[in-house]
Amino acid sequence: MARLLAAAAAAAVAYWLHRRRRTADEDDSQLRRGTWVTDRKGYGIGAGRGMAFRRTFMPMEGEASRNRRRALQVLMAQLDGGTDCRDRDLYTFGVYTGASVKFWLDRLAAMKVEHGRSWGFDSFEGLPEEAEGVELEGNEWKPGGFSAADQFGVYTFGEVRRKIEAHLGPAHASRCEWVKGFFSEALTTTLRRERGMQPALLIDVDVDLYISAVQCLDWCLAQGVIVPGTIVYYDDVEVVKADKGGELRAHAEMTAKYGVTWRHVHDSCWVCESVRGLAGLT
Repeated sequence: MARLLAAAAAAAVAYWLHRRRRTADEDDSQLRRGTWVTDRKGYGIGAGRGMAFRRTFMPMEGEASRNRRRALQVLMAQLDGGTDCRDRDLYTFGVYTGASVKFWLDRLAAMKVEHGRSWGFDSFEGLPEEAEGVELEGNEWKPGGFSAADQFGVYTFGEVRRKIEAHLGPAHASRCEWVKGFFSEALTTTLRRERGMQPALLIDVDVDLYISAVQCLDWCLAQGVIVPGTIVYYDDVEVVKADKGGELRAHAEMTAKYGVTWRHVHDSCWVCESVRGLAGLT
């Protein structure tokens, strides 16, 4: 028994040291300097709707807030009085400066819902190129748009991470893990196992583009992150519908690929009922 406990302790120390080294290396990594802040004409940012994007911490208000609240209402109805969901994690694809992560953590804490870690995925240097022939919601969605590095004016991942975590506050920040990089590179087949990710309680797909939505949904379904009961929230479904591209086309394609059955609450809110092609760990 003593040998087993010593081995377990040694493994824990080795993992902690590995994680510390990985975090230090990642924090030093450089982020690309773009023109999200300076090229307002190119990104079509002026009076009206586009001005909201100039706020460092975009407020969760209007339609986005109503749709997010709808997802929370569905979650509470599903839980039916139970609030212990520590075996499920939260996933946010498209972090930007962290306002949406803070929204979910604030509301779930207020509702006393216990959950696992919160995972945030982003390049932190803006959007990639959209797939050819797919409609953009606006010029704000051009490559480099919504760069957290440009918005904060800091260009290492560690500096960006600290800005986001300061906005979240210590209690929320302690529950957050970040996955840096464009989804095409960061969402590997070993990522979930390496980072100890649990099945999803709720997934926020706030990625703006069809190509990014395909990549994150494909990974979630292949890796068993989306399971029966998972709520998927889509942020950008009011303008670009499935016939033109966007997140809803990605949803339809991945639904067909993996044989997913959903309960459709609203175009922004879907509850997974079954996944015929579930391939990941559960």
